[in-house]
Amino acid sequence: MSKRGLLRVIAGPMIATALTAGGMLAQATPAFAATTTTHLPWTTPLMNMCTGDLVSLTGDFQMVTGETIDGNGDVHMILMQHGADLKGFGLLSLGSNPYVGSFTDNTITELDLTGATTDQEAFHENLISRGTEPSFKFHYNIRVVNGVPTVDHIDSDPC
Repeated sequence: MSKRGLLRVIAGPMIATALTAGGMLAQATPAFAATTTTHLPWTTPLMNMCTGDLVSLTGDFQMVTGETIDGNGDVHMILMQHGADLKGFGLLSLGSNPYVGSFTDNTITELDLTGATTDQEAFHENLISRGTEPSFKFHYNIRVVNGVPTVDHIDSDPC
C-alpha cells in the first residue's frame, strides 16, 4: 500500500471523529451571549403587611441581565434584581420603628424555535423589624410553561 493509501486509511476515521466532535461542540457553544450588571444606590418604600407600616429603605440595588442564544437557536434570558444593605424607618405616626430589609427577584425565560416558552421566577422579600413591630417575610416560586402558571412555593411569616 502506498503512503497516500495508508494516510487515507489512518487519517480518514480520525478526520471523521474530529469533525463529529467539532460539530457536537458547536451545538453546545453559545452562538451569542451577553451580560450586563448595574449597581447603584437606591431608596424604595416597602410595606410591612403585618402592620401597614410604610417603610422608606435606603441601600444598594443590583441588576444583572443576561441573554444567550445557543447553537440550536434557543434563547435563554435571566434577570436578577437584588436589594442589599437596605435600612430605614417606618412612619412616624406608628412610632418610627427601625427596619432592615432585603429582596431578591430572579426571572429566567427560555424560548425555543417552536415558540414554546418557560418562565421561572423566585422572589424573596424580608423586612426585619429592629424594634417592637413584627417582621414581615414573603417568598414565592412560580413556573409558567406556555402560559400555564404553576406555583411551586409560596409562604410568608404569620403576623
